[in-house]
Amino acid sequence: MKPKIIIMIVLVLIATLLNQSLYVQKSNALPSNTANQEPVSLICHLWPYGVPKIVKWSEYGLAVGTSAGYVVVLNENGELKWSRKVNYTSVWSIAWNRNGELAVVALGPPATLYVFNSQGDLLWSKEWENGYQAYSVEWSGELLAVAGVGLLIFNRDGDLLWSSTGTALTVSWYDNRVAVAKAEGLQVFDRTGKLLWSHDGTYHYLAWSEEGYLAAASKYGGKVCVFDNTGALVWEKTVDMGEIGALTWFRGLLVVGGEGVLAFDNNGRIVWSYSSKFVEALSPRGENLAVGDYSGTLTLLDVNGKPLWSYWTCGYMWSIDWYGNKIATGSSDGYVQVLDEGGRLLWKRRLSFNIEAVAINGNLVAVGGWDLNVTVLDLNGNLKWSRETGWVTRLAWHGDYLAVGGYDKTFVFRQDGNLVWEFDTGKVRSLSWSDDGLLAVGCTDKSGVSRLAVFGLDGKLLWNVIFPDWILSISWSRELLAAAVAKHGVCVFNKNGELKFTFISTFKDAKIPWRIYASWLGDRLIVVTDHVYALDREGKLLWLNEFVSADIIASKGNFVALGSGKGVSVLDDYGELEWSYISPDYISSKELYTKPYLQNVYSLSWVSGYLVVGDRLGRVIVFNETGDIIRVFNMGDAVWSISGGDKEVFAVGGGGGLLIARISSIERPLKKILTQLPQPYNNFELAIANKTLLYLNGSLLLKPFQHISLQFDVSEIAPYAFFEASLQSTRPIKFMLLMQDKYEGLNYTSTVLSLNGTDIWIKVPLKPGRYFPTIISEEETSLYYMLHAYEGFLPFFEERRVYLPVGIADYGYAELPEGRIGYRYTFTEIWGYALITNISAMRPFSEDEEKHWVTLQLNAFLHATTEGGKQVYWIQNVIVLDTMGKRAMFASNIWNITTYPTSIFTKGAIEGKGSLSRARQAGDYYFYNESWINYNCPLELTLHLSVQTENGTIKLSFGSLLNKEEFKVYDMVTLKIKANSAYFKVDPTEHPIPSNLEFVFTGPHGGKPKTIMVDVKANLKLLVNINGELIPIPTAYSCGYATHERIANANVKYEGNYTITVMPGRAEMLQIYYSTDTFTPIQVIIIRDPLKLYSKMLFLKMGESPPLPTSHVIDLGNKTRYLLKGYTTTGREIKLEWVKQFYLEVLSEYGSIEGSGWYNESSYVKVKLREVESGFLIRQIFERWEGLELQDKVLTPGVVDIYMHSPRRVVAVWRTDYTQLIVLIIMISATLTAVAYYKLVKRKNQNTIQ
Repeated sequence: MKPKIIIMIVLVLIATLLNQSLYVQKSNALPSNTANQEPVSLICHLWPYGVPKIVKWSEYGLAVGTSAGYVVVLNENGELKWSRKVNYTSVWSIAWNRNGELAVVALGPPATLYVFNSQGDLLWSKEWENGYQAYSVEWSGELLAVAGVGLLIFNRDGDLLWSSTGTALTVSWYDNRVAVAKAEGLQVFDRTGKLLWSHDGTYHYLAWSEEGYLAAASKYGGKVCVFDNTGALVWEKTVDMGEIGALTWFRGLLVVGGEGVLAFDNNGRIVWSYSSKFVEALSPRGENLAVGDYSGTLTLLDVNGKPLWSYWTCGYMWSIDWYGNKIATGSSDGYVQVLDEGGRLLWKRRLSFNIEAVAINGNLVAVGGWDLNVTVLDLNGNLKWSRETGWVTRLAWHGDYLAVGGYDKTFVFRQDGNLVWEFDTGKVRSLSWSDDGLLAVGCTDKSGVSRLAVFGLDGKLLWNVIFPDWILSISWSRELLAAAVAKHGVCVFNKNGELKFTFISTFKDAKIPWRIYASWLGDRLIVVTDHVYALDREGKLLWLNEFVSADIIASKGNFVALGSGKGVSVLDDYGELEWSYISPDYISSKELYTKPYLQNVYSLSWVSGYLVVGDRLGRVIVFNETGDIIRVFNMGDAVWSISGGDKEVFAVGGGGGLLIARISSIERPLKKILTQLPQPYNNFELAIANKTLLYLNGSLLLKPFQHISLQFDVSEIAPYAFFEASLQSTRPIKFMLLMQDKYEGLNYTSTVLSLNGTDIWIKVPLKPGRYFPTIISEEETSLYYMLHAYEGFLPFFEERRVYLPVGIADYGYAELPEGRIGYRYTFTEIWGYALITNISAMRPFSEDEEKHWVTLQLNAFLHATTEGGKQVYWIQNVIVLDTMGKRAMFASNIWNITTYPTSIFTKGAIEGKGSLSRARQAGDYYFYNESWINYNCPLELTLHLSVQTENGTIKLSFGSLLNKEEFKVYDMVTLKIKANSAYFKVDPTEHPIPSNLEFVFTGPHGGKPKTIMVDVKANLKLLVNINGELIPIPTAYSCGYATHERIANANVKYEGNYTITVMPGRAEMLQIYYSTDTFTPIQVIIIRDPLKLYSKMLFLKMGESPPLPTSHVIDLGNKTRYLLKGYTTTGREIKLEWVKQFYLEVLSEYGSIEGSGWYNESSYVKVKLREVESGFLIRQIFERWEGLELQDKVLTPGVVDIYMHSPRRVVAVWRTDYTQLIVLIIMISATLTAVAYYKLVKRKNQNTIQ
C-alpha cells in the first residue's frame, strides 16, 4: 500500500443545499462534453484527398481517383471542377462514357459503385457488403461493366441487366464482347450475357488488341497468355520480371510492365525490352508509349522501345492517361501532372502526398514524407518555409532545431529554415534528441549496414555502433540512450557510446518478433519484445506484463500506451492495465469502416492527457483519460505519424494528408477563494497557499536607457495578491509597475506606481489583471534587485482515471455556493465505520490466490513536532477481504513521508508487532498482518486509529472490530523520535504531499494495486476526534489519492446522516457533501458483551442513551440460562455483566424438601429434608441422596450442599422399615401365646382339680 508518488488533489464540483440537513449532496456527474463544447476541434485538414491512384481523361475533364476515397475532376488547366468523397478506402477504377457520366468504384469493403454526371451530381450508386470488393469498371456505349461481386452489367439508369457469379478481378470491353478475369478463370460474354468462351487460370490484367485478340496476365508468377477471337490460345509465356504491374497493346505488340518493360510479337517472341524500376503504368498513343515506374519517372518510348524523353517526379507513378497530345500522370508524391508530348510540364496540382512524419514545436508543424521538401507550417496550415531534402521518414524538434531524417541524409535546420548541417546517413528509421542537444540517428546506408549514430548539435559525429538489423526506435533519458534493434533486442548506451546493458527477454528460448520497441517512461525503460517489460536504469526487471501485446508504444507521465493489430491498451507505470480498447474478433465488412474499430495501429501520441491513435485505415481516434472515445476523424488512408504539442494541439500525417486539431479542456470556471471561513468551517483554521507569480533575485549592470520589462498575471479568483520589490543601484533608476486591464472590451494600460531613486522598497496589493514591472536607467548603473509577486492559491487538481481509491475522504477543501475554501484541522483519533451488504472483486490481470482480493483502507497523515523539526508519517489501517474465500485479515502500515519521495526508517526508531520491509521504489515501511478470519455478509466492521505522546515517544493504536467480535487494538506501534507532540492532520497546503484523510476501497496491495468491483454495496462513515469531540468529516469526497492501490466500477452517493454508499458504477472524483450547520458532536459507544449477543459499536449524538438489552434472562435450554447482573461503564465502553445459572431439581417421594431452583455457576446450594422418617408401623426412613458428586458436601442426614457446575438433579432415596409392625406382631403373638398358655394351664389345673 504505497503512497502515491505524484500529487493529485481533488476534483471538486458545486453542491446544492438539501432541505435543512447538516450536509449537502453533490450530483454524481463530472462536467460533460456537450454539443456546444466540442472537446476536440479541427483546425485544418490539408491535402485531404489522398494521393492520386488512377487518372482518366475525357472531354469533360481529368478524373482522378485517390487513395483516400475521393474522386476529383479537374479542367484542362488543372483547376478543380468538383470532388466527391465516395468511400473510406481507395478508389480503384474510374471510367467516363460518351455522355460525360463518370463511373467510380472503390475497393471496399464494402465495395461501392457511384455514377455521377459531368457536373458531379450523383445519378445512382450501389453498395455490396459481406466482405465483397470492387476492382474494375468500364463503359461500352450504354452498358457499364463492373468487376467485383461477380461480373455485373448495368444500363445507364443503374438497372442490373445481367450478371455472372464468381469473384471478378478486372473487366474489359471489345465491341460487343466483354472479358472478365475471375479468381477461378477467364470468361468472355456477349452483350446479352451469353458465354462465348472461357479459360482456366487466375488473371489480374486484360487487354484487347485492335484485331480482337485478348491478352491476359497474372500479377503473381509472370504468366502471360494471348487468345484469338474464338478463345483459342495463341501463345503462353512465363516472364521473368517479378510481379507484373501493367499490360497493354502497342502498335501490334503486347507490352508487359513489371521489373522493366517487355514487348512481344504475335508469336510471343520478345521484340524489345526496356530496363527500369517496377512499372505499374503503361499508356500507348500513336507512335509513342508512356511508361511510369516506381522511381517516379515518366518515360516516353518510341515504337522500338527507345526512350525519347523522361520526366521525374518524386513518387511512385501509378497511373498515366493520354488526352490528345497531353499526358496526365498520378503518383505517390501527391501530384497530378500534365505534360505535352514533348515532355514539357504544362501544369501540376497537388492533391496530397503520403506524409510519413509530423512534428509540432510551439506554433510550428514540420511535415515530411514522399515529397522533395520538408515543410514547416503554422498551426493554421500557413506555409512558413520549405526546404529540399528528398523523401522524409522522421522529424524531431529540439528547441529551435529541427532534425530531418530522410531516405539518404539527415539534416538539421534552425527554426527559421536555415540549414545547420547535413550528413550522409542513409535511410533514417529512427531519431531522437537528448535534453542537452545530442541527436541519435538509427539509419541504414546504401550498402544495407544499419548503425546507431550520435551527433553533436554542430553536426559532429561523436560515435556510432553497427547493428545486425534495423534500429526501429531510439529513446533518451538524460544520459542514457536506448535503441531497439529489430529481432535482436534493446541496447542501452551512455552518452559516450559505452554499452550499459542489453535486454531481449526473461524467458529462455523466447521467440522474439521482428518488430520490437523501447521507450523511456521517467526512469523506467518500457520494452516490447516477446512481452512488455519495464527495466530500471541498471537494466533490472521492474515488472512484466504477459497479457498485452504491442507493435508501437507511447509513454507519458504515469502511463504507457501500446498499439497493436486490434487496438490499444494503456498500462500504468507499474505495468497494470488502466484501460484498453480492442476491436471485436469478428467485424463485418461495413462495420470495418463505419464503426471505430481499430485495425493495425500505426501511430499514437499523448496530448494533454488524451491519447490520439491512428490506424492503417486512416482512422484517428481521440481517447480521454478513462478510455472514452472523444472524437473520430477519418483521413481515408493510413495514418503514419502523430505529434502532440504543448498547446493542446496535435498533428496527424498519413496518406490522407495533414490534419491539425486542438483538444480543448472543458473546465468549469473556478469560484473565487474566500478569505473567511463560513459557519461551521470557522471552527477550523483557514488554509491558503501562496503561489509565486514572479521571483527574481540577483544583480546586473544596467546600460543607459536599457529597459528591463517583465510580466505576470493575477487571477480573477485569487483572494489576494501582492507585489514586493527591493532595488538598490549606484545611480538613480526609475521603476514603474504598469497594469493592463480591460474596459468595455478594449485593453488599456495604466500606471499602478512610479518611483525614482537609488534605494527603492515596495509592497503593494494587486487586483486581477496583467502587470509589467519595468526598470529604466538614464545612466549606467549596477543594480541589485529582488522582485516577488504572489497570490493566494488553493491547489485544484483532478484525476480522471478508470481506477481510483473509492470511498470517503476529506482534503481540507470545499466548494460552497459562495466560493471555494481551504481549511486545516488536527485530531488525535479516527473512526472508519463500514456496513458491507455484499462485495465481490476480481483482478482480470492474474490467476493467483489474490485474484478476488480487495482492501478497505483507513489512511491518515501523522504530523509530529520534534527537536529536529517537523516529521510526517503516512498511517494505514487496512482490512484485506478475500471475496471468494470469504476471509478477512487486518494489516497495519507506516511510511515516513519526511524523507519523501523515499521512505526511510532508522534502526530501532519503530517498534510494534510487525517489522520493517522495503518496497523497490517507495523505500522502507512498517507492516504487520493479523491472521485470516472468516466472514459472511452483511459485514459490519470498524477501523480505528489514535495517537498519543508519552515521554517523547509516539504511540499509535490500530484498532478493529468485525461483526460481533470484540473491538480490539490489534497493533500498538511506538515511534521513538523524541516528539514534543503528535497529531493527525488535514491540510491542502502541506508540501510536498497535501495531507488528507481517506477511508477507501482499493486493490489488494502495492504489488498488485488494481482490482475491479464486480458487485458492491457498502455504507461508509468517517469520524474524527477534534479537541475531545468526535464529529464527522466536514466535507466528503468520493475518492482518495494518497494510496497507490485502486479499484474500478465503484461509484459513490450520499445517503444522509454523514453516510455514503459505495455501489457499482464509474469511479469519479466528486464532492459528495459539505457542511451547512454547526457540528453535532458524536459519541462512540462500545458495548462489550461477553456473550457476543449484544456487542456492537454505536455512533450516537452526544447525550443520547445507548439501546441496551431489555430482556434480563437468556434461556439457553437444558436447564441453563444467563441472567443479566448489571452494566459496568468505563469511558466510552459499556460492559454487560452476565451470570450463568443452572437449575437444581430436588425430588423426594416422602417428606418435604428445600433447595430446588436456579443457582449461579460454581455456587453451593443447601438441600434439606425437613423429615427423615415418616409412617406408623410401616415406616419410610431416608437413606441417602441419589445424584451427588464429589464436590457435594453431606452435612447431616437429609442436609447436603450441592455444587452447581452444571444443571443438577438430586433425588432422596428412602427405605421401608417394618420394625414397629414386627414388634407389634411379636407382642401380639406373645400376648396371644401367653393367653393361650394361660388358658391351657388353667384348663389343666381345672382338670387336675376335678
